[in-house]
This record gives sequence, C-alpha cells and structure tokens, in this order.
Amino acid sequence: MKYQLTLAILGPRQELEIDKERFDSLKGARHTLIEAFALEEKYEILISNYLELEQQIVRQAVVAQVRTQSDYSEFFEFRMVFNVALVNLLTAARLYVDQFPRHIRDCSADKNQLTLAQSWLSQAYDSAFEYRFMEALRNHVQHNGLPLHWWSVGSKRTDKGLREFSVSLCAEKKHLAEDTKFKKTVLEECDEKVDLLIAARVYMQSLSEIHSKGRDAISNSVAIARRTVQEEQDRYQSSSSSTEASLLGLEAQAVENDRIVERVPLLLQWDDVRKKLQVKNPLLQNISNSFASSRSRDN
Repeated sequence: MKYQLTLAILGPRQELEIDKERFDSLKGARHTLIEAFALEEKYEILISNYLELEQQIVRQAVVAQVRTQSDYSEFFEFRMVFNVALVNLLTAARLYVDQFPRHIRDCSADKNQLTLAQSWLSQAYDSAFEYRFMEALRNHVQHNGLPLHWWSVGSKRTDKGLREFSVSLCAEKKHLAEDTKFKKTVLEECDEKVDLLIAARVYMQSLSEIHSKGRDAISNSVAIARRTVQEEQDRYQSSSSSTEASLLGLEAQAVENDRIVERVPLLLQWDDVRKKLQVKNPLLQNISNSFASSRSRDN
C-alpha cells in the first residue's frame, strides 16, 4: 500500500508521496472538520427557525395595524402561521439537542467530551422552567397536539400617545393537561397560560449558551485539523505549478496495485463557510429580556 497527495483530475498531475501516519492524520482531520461543520449547520437551522418566529410576530402586528381581520378564515390563517413557526422551531431544536453531544465528541480526541456536552444540556434543563417547558411542549407536539392554544393582537398607548400594536401567543395548561403523556412535573410548574414568546426566547438563549460552550470545547481540535489540511495544501502547491484554484481537486489517496482504495478530499472552502457561520451567529445575549419593534427611535 502506498499513500500520496495528488489532484483528482484526468491528465498529467504530480503525485507527492506521504506515509500512512500522515494519511491517517489527514483522514482524521477531515472527519473533525465535517463534524464541526455539521454542528454549525444545525445551529444555523435552529437560528433561522427562531428568526422566522420573531419576524412573524412583527409582521402580524403590522398587519393588525393596517387591516381589520374579522373573517374566521383570517383567524385560522393567523393561527396556522404561528403553529407552523412554533412547530418548526421545536423540531429544529430537537434536531440540534439530540445531535449536539455526538458532534462535540467526534470533534475531539477527548471522548469525555460526550459526557461534558450532555451535562451542559442537563444543567440548562434544570436551571430554567422555560427550557423544561419547551422540551415538554416539543414532545406534546410530536405525539399529541399543536402548541398554540390562545392568541391575541392588541394595542396600547405609549407614553407619547402613540398606538402600539403587539401579538401575544400562549399555550394553555388546561389543554396540555388533556395530554396524559405531558410531563407532570413540568405541567405543575405551568401557569394557566404560558407565554410562548418568552419561553422561546429563554430556550434559545440557553441553547446559544450551550453552543458557545461547545465551540470553545472543540476549538483547539478544529484548529489543528484545519492546519493539518492547510499544511498539505501548501506543501503540494509549493512542490508543483498548481495554483490555489487548481487545488480544489487535491486529495490524499491510498493506492494498492495501482488501484485507489481510499480517498480523502483536502478542501477547505466548505470549512470557510463554517467559520463565517460562527461570525454570523454569535452568542445570543439578553435575548430573553429584549424584543424587536418597528417603533421609531425618536418615539
């Protein structure tokens, strides 16, 4: 068995020999980067669904400001918009929470990271009613019913005499109690109405804090993995006439009897996307104590 770096193209290309240890190192580095990318991708899905919920809040408040809704079909449409947004958010959160520990484990040489990641989720669950509620609500939605039971669109006068429109969304305890599988300990904590916007914001802030811990925990392993690939890209480029663009086809190969038995693509453009997602989605701070508004800053 021989191991080499070369371009996956037809025609002449340079073959740069490497040893098995380096091949395995590149294989492990790619696996680490794939797992780190998957973690950021699932977090982006989570954030995107949360943004959709918040954007619908503002949008429906504006609609109420401009239009009169009195027909049953219009009330149904309002209810459906928010049920879809809430179900999507809960589903995205479940996807993220279920797979978060595995991605943390697989990005690190320290396999104890799995237990650590699971402990962060447990701590978040224990520390906030809203987190526990959203987890129980997700199970309710998956097996029994929809999340939204009561809603209103109202207005009030501000200190400057302006009429401000807002949307309220609630789950009602009496409906949740009809689900015999709804977690009893969480149900006992519920008021008669649970504000779904507040619950969603606290939940998202908790998940963001968990994600930030995860990023910190794997940062060293991910940096080493990227550097490992980058070093081989640089070495191949310096030993040939290849340009940065032509390195798109660079891979490590295991070859036996002139037949390629294993390939490890050595690309970093997709990992650049991961780094951009980290900048795009920073830690959500104080989101549970804030909200978006279309009010003019002067008012």
